[in-house]
Amino acid sequence: MTEAPDTNPHESAVLAATLLCAAPVELGGIVLAGMGGPGRDWLQTQLARELGNSSSAIRLPPGTDIDALLGGLDLAATLAAGRPVAQLGLLARADGGVLIVPMAERMTEDTVATLVAALDLGSVSVQRDGLAEQHCSRFSVIALDESLGDDESLAASLADRLALRVDAAELRPIELARFWPSAKSLSAARAWQQSVTLTDDDRRTLCALAMAFGIGSARAVLHASVAARVHAALHGRRFTTDDDVRVASQVVYAHRIRQLPADSQDPPSAEPQPPSESHENRAQSEQRDNNPVLDEEVLAAVAAAVPDALLAKLERSVSSRNRGPRGRGNDSGQVSERGRPAGIRAYRRGRDHRLNVLATLRAAAPWQRLRGAADRLSIRSDDLRATRRLAPTRATTVFVVDASGSTAAARLAEVKGAIELLLAECYVRRDEAALIAFRGTEPECILPPTRSLARAKRELLALPGGGGTPLAGATDMATQLCGSLLRDGRRVLVVFLTDGRGNIGRDGTPGHVDASEHSIAAAKDFAALGCAALVIDTGRRPRPACREFADAAAAEYLPLPFVDAGGVAGAVRRMDAARAA
Repeated sequence: MTEAPDTNPHESAVLAATLLCAAPVELGGIVLAGMGGPGRDWLQTQLARELGNSSSAIRLPPGTDIDALLGGLDLAATLAAGRPVAQLGLLARADGGVLIVPMAERMTEDTVATLVAALDLGSVSVQRDGLAEQHCSRFSVIALDESLGDDESLAASLADRLALRVDAAELRPIELARFWPSAKSLSAARAWQQSVTLTDDDRRTLCALAMAFGIGSARAVLHASVAARVHAALHGRRFTTDDDVRVASQVVYAHRIRQLPADSQDPPSAEPQPPSESHENRAQSEQRDNNPVLDEEVLAAVAAAVPDALLAKLERSVSSRNRGPRGRGNDSGQVSERGRPAGIRAYRRGRDHRLNVLATLRAAAPWQRLRGAADRLSIRSDDLRATRRLAPTRATTVFVVDASGSTAAARLAEVKGAIELLLAECYVRRDEAALIAFRGTEPECILPPTRSLARAKRELLALPGGGGTPLAGATDMATQLCGSLLRDGRRVLVVFLTDGRGNIGRDGTPGHVDASEHSIAAAKDFAALGCAALVIDTGRRPRPACREFADAAAAEYLPLPFVDAGGVAGAVRRMDAARAA
């Protein structure tokens, strides 16, 4: 096996998988990133075969609830035996094997917390339904991450506990099979790696590398230490070397980097110490010599293994890939009788319309012997249970577009391009979009809230330009529409695209001398709603009037001449993430 994982993506992927097979519990697991394909499926199959068997390779279905994860009362066995009988959950059944997690980026916070606790403790505790049991649960995780962007990503707490990550979208099975190690070499590495010693110098180097790349997690250093020992075992060494440190840093640190180190470090001085140097200075010099000096080749090797997308973010000074907006799977919502299940609660007579029969039987089963129910099932009102459901909060983005004569034809075309890109963003997030256009003497809601991207584009292309600028009236219409949406329990984001030069009064009077004051007054009324808002200045140069309007509306101001359509879409995406948090 080649020792440099950056020479070939297939070789790099196989090396990461091999390290996991040799130390599955110590390394936690692996993230296979990218949409499903033959390469990812082949790698997943090989890992499942090496890490588990038919009974310990457990697949975690999407939407699995906490009851299935932890286990609980075996209802049929409990009713038959007349005493509580436990049923193992998925985490306990995965003990000694592997847990495969499809669509890991969409796991709910409760599921992530339960899985992370099992990884940390190596066991699961069941304290409910008359049960008090503890089960071993030591396993590794294969997380299938299919996130397409920053708006959904693997939970940071889980990603920190999985040492390895492979971009598997472009991998080919025939190339992976070329580098896959034999069962004999894997077995030898498992037995040998426990006796490999990580030298003190290599341990200090791994810590220094983590600090140089801005990795603040101590768990990453522990994972890198294990990876270095396993790599040494694969090559029959009893002590780690610089090459083991380099490989371990590449496979563990490359996808965690939060900053790029300095381009160069001052080389150690080769000049002899002057004779007059004091004892204290010599001691300080010796202490500096004992500190690890990071080899530029190691730094370059790790930087070369950084994914392109992460490298681009680092170059734009983005601090961390794990602090992006959360995905739709983690959206907060309102308690409702409809929506996804979010736990079990006591049945509320008159308020809950559906009884959870299985949960009710589980609550009643442990008490049957005490209730003296010999030939029938005794259920009391305290046993009744209902499913608590969480309905996701619907989101609506309202576009208020200036199509007046002050927005020239060329600028209007540019604005339409930005809006079309924003509409596509709304479609991806499954948000509704509404469109208010204003020109002439009064505004018009040409598109009520809808999820139809085709209809929105059609209305946008047919939008004419020219005439007056009833900015105040359009703001009042947006205030009225947003008020109704907020009362309906929706999240609302308003995007104003205007140059801020209103010349029509709030009453629709053309050429009103106080049109600017009317626009500011309408903006202040809008600000009272508390909606998230963005004002995009569509003028050829930023105008003070537009910034004043944005300040009055309590909106973020963004001059269009300084950004392209992608920059506008990015600003809207950031604001949408902020309002969803």
